Amino acid sequence: MMNLKECLDAYYRYYGEENLMAVKVDALEKALAEPYAKAFIGGRELYPQLEDKVLALFEAILHHRPFPRGNTAFAFIITVLFIHKNGWRLNAREDEIRFFLSNLTRGGITNQETRRWFAQRMEQVRD
Repeated sequence: MMNLKECLDAYYRYYGEENLMAVKVDALEKALAEPYAKAFIGGRELYPQLEDKVLALFEAILHHRPFPRGNTAFAFIITVLFIHKNGWRLNAREDEIRFFLSNLTRGGITNQETRRWFAQRMEQVRD
């Protein structure tokens, strides 16, 4: 699980103290918890597969907009860190990432396309 301190430390490195002080911490905590959400009745995980958790985190950050600047870019960065913390890596070229984020900000990508984009580029890290 990504924790609040890791996210705030990373944000500080990119955007500095002034922007860090304006982060909506409650919104960020909600977004970080989303991949682990459970159904109200029955308690089953809403996002059982890693790809589902990845999409849930990415979309939750975009929805809650906790950062004063760079929500889309930082949603991507946090999602990549989340993927790494779960023993995977994202294998994507810089031009692919730019194209993906550009299409996303123009509203040209659905949730399922976003899930597929991440899933197709995730590789399990081998020891």
